[in-house]
Amino acid sequence: MRMLVVEDNPDDRTLIVRAMTAALADAQMDHILNAAAFAGALEKGGFELVLTDFELGWTSGLDVVRIVKKQYPDCPVVMFTGSGNEEIAVEGMKLGLDDYVLKSSKHYVRLPAAVEAALERAQERVAKKQLERRYQDLFEHVPVGIFKTTPEGRLIDCNPAMIEMLGVPDKATLCALNMNRFYANPVDRTAWVTHVERENIVRNYEVAGRRYDGAIFWFETNTKAIRNAEGQIVCYEGTVKDVTERRLAMDSGKALAASLAAKNREMEQRLREITALNELFRKHIQQVHTLTEHCEQLFSRLDTLYQEATRMGLASIAAEVKNLMENYQPALQEVEEKLSLAGLLGEK
Repeated sequence: MRMLVVEDNPDDRTLIVRAMTAALADAQMDHILNAAAFAGALEKGGFELVLTDFELGWTSGLDVVRIVKKQYPDCPVVMFTGSGNEEIAVEGMKLGLDDYVLKSSKHYVRLPAAVEAALERAQERVAKKQLERRYQDLFEHVPVGIFKTTPEGRLIDCNPAMIEMLGVPDKATLCALNMNRFYANPVDRTAWVTHVERENIVRNYEVAGRRYDGAIFWFETNTKAIRNAEGQIVCYEGTVKDVTERRLAMDSGKALAASLAAKNREMEQRLREITALNELFRKHIQQVHTLTEHCEQLFSRLDTLYQEATRMGLASIAAEVKNLMENYQPALQEVEEKLSLAGLLGEK
């Protein structure tokens, strides 16, 4: 661990080195004795902490704090002095001083602990800043709207994706508007508020919205109600996602399904009608077939009667029977031909 020791008193430097090396075995100390050495060390960088006296022959400890914090905001600075007072300590803290240790025999043992604590706090600050930067980067670039509003609908904060989704020119314009106006139906806003108040956390809540230009779109929100110690809602925090394409696809799918269902019902009705007609036609053909069989039987009996009348010499009767047979034969052949063509007569 490399540190700058800004101390122009050789005896105090010796005490500092003794105290620090006893507690921190890896401590490397660069001694700064004048302005030139201080400027060179700042330009070179690479140190993790600055330990400075208040009274220096070439500057003051407060100036050291001010300069270091300006150039290296995250670098911890500890003041170790015997000439300071409470006002100096307060002023140093305002400038970013991390700790203030008095030069005395009973306080020398505290110096390493103060240095270690200052280093830990500096590491925590750096980690916190990195986390804040990552969060800010996510907040600015995530393709989902992020918002924070009052219960009345006044916007407290939002990210660029939210502004783009609503079609508002800029954040200032959006902050001047009430979020209630971005619901296609005011009743939906009321229902959403009631739901959040009751459940405290609402997920995947889908509703129709209205953009800044009046265009209707669909969005899905995940929202949490933030409450104070008394349980009163102070704000809503959550995310908003544009689901218009998904909703349109779903509605289109429903319409297609409804159309197919209607066509299917129509086809089923047509099939029932065809089946009924086929059954009726089958019964009719069966009746015709039966009639044809009866006619053939009658024709056979007439033929027998003709043969008997001829054999018995009953010429007039035979002639009448023959006449009937000749008149009947063409009609029977025509019916047989039609049934045969329909494939419904069967084997003769």
